[in-house]
Amino acid sequence: MAEEKLDLSELHHDAQKASELSSYYSHFDTKVEDFDLHVYFNFRHKIKGGDGKYRYEYRVAKIDDTTVLKESIKDNVITKTLNDLSSGGVAVSDIKQLSDRASTISFLEDAKSYKDEQMSFLTGIIFDKGFGGNGDIPVVNFEKFDKISKVDSIVFVLRKGDKCITIYKKQYPIQNLTKQKNHYFSYSKDTLSKIDADMISIDGKASIVFVKGTAYIYDQDVFEKFFGYKKWIKKVAGEFVSEMKQKFSSIVDFGKVTDRLEKESADADAFSRKLARIYNNKDLRASFNTVTPEKISDFLVENEYFARLLKYKSAEEPLEVSTHDQQEAFILIVSEGVLRSLITGFDYLSPAAKRKIATGQTAQKPSSVVTRIPSSASDAA
Repeated sequence: MAEEKLDLSELHHDAQKASELSSYYSHFDTKVEDFDLHVYFNFRHKIKGGDGKYRYEYRVAKIDDTTVLKESIKDNVITKTLNDLSSGGVAVSDIKQLSDRASTISFLEDAKSYKDEQMSFLTGIIFDKGFGGNGDIPVVNFEKFDKISKVDSIVFVLRKGDKCITIYKKQYPIQNLTKQKNHYFSYSKDTLSKIDADMISIDGKASIVFVKGTAYIYDQDVFEKFFGYKKWIKKVAGEFVSEMKQKFSSIVDFGKVTDRLEKESADADAFSRKLARIYNNKDLRASFNTVTPEKISDFLVENEYFARLLKYKSAEEPLEVSTHDQQEAFILIVSEGVLRSLITGFDYLSPAAKRKIATGQTAQKPSSVVTRIPSSASDAA
């Protein structure tokens, strides 16, 4: 999370949710002897003939001494979050806002209703049976039947009286160390000795934290890739493009935009996220609904840079949006990405008119010459 104080208004900060999270976490901001820790390994198995689907099962992980792990969880999750919230170093916002992922803890209310196989598995335990009451839950046994390579995630449960926090931590193959594939050695003085055992690396960080009925998402990459949220983003982005086609097909061919959106690439993911963020913002959506081909044409007549970039010639001829720069420019135009000062007539990129992108003389209808669009411009929308 960012250490400097953020402009929380730009990150759709939900002060009430932040207060609720801070209040609940404060119960665990104490000596580690004051709360209990239960640890579970979550195994993922591919279903044969299941069209890429998986089944999940969890087992109790017995740990001799949990003190160090408790300290790590407290430092990395509880104390750090409390400090970030109190200093304004992190925002708490609804996951649908798709705020800046590096500076945001996103929340998903009523997590149990979220339609995803792994989320249903987790919430079905957390909110129905409850982690922490081990009962007849099998214990991890790597010697007999469990494979360390199948550990998909780790679940930490903190309990203090009637308070409970469940932490989901995504585990990656590099953290699951099998003796079959690698040789490991311990170092004592001047001698290396082979370790004849599988090992697993565990840290006390969080991917998702469940508090009462809400999931707080610390690692949005994990949520998008492993909890199906990427599909939702693509769906919303596709809806935005479809609506743009309906409104502006007379002046724009969106074929290249659709092609870019449907690719499997980091650029396509970032582009989808950008479109979904705009389309899911009620204020930007409302302003988008007022944009017409005629208004776009009027704007391009006055703005030489955008007119040149989009190959604008007249209201009767189509605009060019085949390159990424052209696509970004068009999206800026229809989503409040370009703002005009009433005083100077200069054009700026949103938010809050912080980036000036225009110079020129102010006419009766202010005209502006934009020199370039910074690479981060469309993110501002």
